This record gives sequence, C-alpha cells and structure tokens, in this order.
Amino acid sequence: MHYFITSQENHTPSAIEIAQMQRVHLFESFGQEAKIIEVEYNLWHDDARASLQSADSVINLFQYYQNLGLKTEQDDDDELIAQILHSSDYDVQDKIAYRNSKKRLQIVLRENRLYSANYYDQYGFMVEQTTTMMAV
Repeated sequence: MHYFITSQENHTPSAIEIAQMQRVHLFESFGQEAKIIEVEYNLWHDDARASLQSADSVINLFQYYQNLGLKTEQDDDDELIAQILHSSDYDVQDKIAYRNSKKRLQIVLRENRLYSANYYDQYGFMVEQTTTMMAV
C-alpha cells in the first residue's frame, strides 16, 4: 500500500490535489493500492470527494481514528457551539463568553461553520485554540 499525505482536500481542488488523485489512479492502473491521508479535519469533505471523485481513495485521520462520520450539517455546529459556550458559568453574548466582564472564550466561524474555540486568560491573552479537528 502506498500513502500520500496532505493537509486536506479543498472543495475547489487545486492543481496539487488533482495531481495527487492522478497519482493514485496511476498506481492503481499498475495494480498497486494507494490512498491519500488527510491530517486535518475537513469541513468540506463531501464537496471535495464529489469534485475530485475520491470517495474510496482518501482517509481522514480524525474520521478514521475516532470512528466518526464527518459532520457536514450546520445543525451539528450549532449544537456543539451551544455545548462549548454554556459549559461554564459564562455570560454569553453572540459567540463570545465573558467572565467578570472579560472575554474568556470566543467561537470563530469560517464560512459560517465552526472553525475554532479560542480561550483567553484573565488578561485577554489567548492561551488555547481548539480547532474543529479537535472538537469533534
């Protein structure tokens, strides 16, 4: 088995991603198994698979090791955002949680999807960023 590593497949494929799929097809044409390994959680997994026709050729590490289906629905994000924001005794306004009038947690969206939860110390410095790849 041959493995090719990439961060993630984009929903609008680049020349690199197209070349990776062509490489997989080339190996398969010689009777060799080949897979692409994604090392980042991919919000656009379904779109990328459709545009690259890569359904059986890509393994996402988060999906594989956590035995997860990749979440593609906005409702999944909304539920997770609510859990994150309301996990403590924060005052929540929009996607920001405050404690003693100081920002302690901020939800960051990317293309209207949950991207990260940023945690801040009492002085306003970001001390941790949990991206969606860790939050699933």
